[in-house]
Amino acid sequence: MWNNIVDLLHHVSPALVALIGGSLILQRYFVRKANEASLIDAIIKDLESLRTDSISYWSRDTNEQDKGELESLAQKLISAIRALEADLKSYCKRYCPKRTDEFVQMMVDLNDTCTGGKFQTAKRKADAGRVLPISNSISRIKSELRKQKL
Repeated sequence: MWNNIVDLLHHVSPALVALIGGSLILQRYFVRKANEASLIDAIIKDLESLRTDSISYWSRDTNEQDKGELESLAQKLISAIRALEADLKSYCKRYCPKRTDEFVQMMVDLNDTCTGGKFQTAKRKADAGRVLPISNSISRIKSELRKQKL
């Protein structure tokens, strides 16, 4: 009786080991994809916040009444861009190292679009023409991130 069980285990055990090993590898893959997806979602949320703040900044003239608020908003934009750059570099290093240069270039373009022109000048007038390029830059980054997510 025990010999039959031992013989059965000799035949079944390689399949069981392969099944358990395969399931562990598969679980690791899905956990990695879930972590990547949640990081992409967080970056996209930060990009949307940057879009809102940028539009708010560039839609208003600099005047004495709003000067403090606009200076604060300008610093918020700069820090948000720096944080996004760090997050994207970290993301690329971990999930898509071959695309790092591409994402860095997109962030350089976004930085130039958000902080170029008469950014932080004393008598800056509202520049509604900056809204579309900012939205386009952010949309491009979001689109590329969503491609990676799939």
